[in-house]
Amino acid sequence: MAYLVGLKVNHHTEENNMKKWIVLVLMGISQLTSANWQLDNAASKLNFVSTKKGTVAEVHTFKQLAGSIDASGHVYLSINLASVDTAIPIRDERMQAHLFESTQFPSLNLSAMIDAEVLAEMPIGTPIQHTLETKVSLHGIQKTLTAEVLITKLNAKDLLVTSYTPLIINAASFKLTAGVDKLRELAKLPSISYAVPVTFTLRFKP
Repeated sequence: MAYLVGLKVNHHTEENNMKKWIVLVLMGISQLTSANWQLDNAASKLNFVSTKKGTVAEVHTFKQLAGSIDASGHVYLSINLASVDTAIPIRDERMQAHLFESTQFPSLNLSAMIDAEVLAEMPIGTPIQHTLETKVSLHGIQKTLTAEVLITKLNAKDLLVTSYTPLIINAASFKLTAGVDKLRELAKLPSISYAVPVTFTLRFKP
């Protein structure tokens, strides 16, 4: 009889452990489906490189970024083009007025999808390389560009998305060549490249 009681106790122990495991799994699924990350502008950076005179490259940035990633993997990023920062105020003003025409086209918007399973199964601290088909809306034109990124779960809550290779924005694709030519004319330069590499480090928090 004692042997049978022992079996009964062990059976209940296994059943309780199974219930606890199921609860933990359901809690994890619940957290995933309710996850929604917002871009931390202060901890994020987006740079672009302009090349003049054929060999002189300069790095510029934007001060105001906004974005989000939801539990289904939808990524959204918005760049305030009036926040361009080239470290030269007059050049910032010229870019706003003649290149971006930021009064009429105030932002660059980007959307993409990350596989939800990638987000769910990602280990903490291990970067995952991911290819994103991104829809880029700039200067009234929308194009689909491929971006190679690294996605890292920094801790139980925060995500970091960084460029694995630069994203190349071509001025001709977004009807920006006239603006580039105007900048070249105002600065009295022999040339400014139409191809602009873009790199980024974007931190998202719940």
